[in-house]
Amino acid sequence: MGHPIGERVRGGVDLTRWRTDVEHRAAQRRGRAEWYESCTLHVAKVERSRGFGRAEVPSDPVVG
Repeated sequence: MGHPIGERVRGGVDLTRWRTDVEHRAAQRRGRAEWYESCTLHVAKVERSRGFGRAEVPSDPVVG
């Protein structure tokens, strides 16, 4: 997956600030010129989200 910004950008003013940020605009230009052939942006409301980190996975409760 791409580079999620949901942790930093909550919408409205934050989104405008992010979109117009000088460093972000420079990174976009460089990415388009050097790395990415194409890109798709999806803006959506997340109804539910789940995840885990390897260190957080509980041990197997079934002992053989």
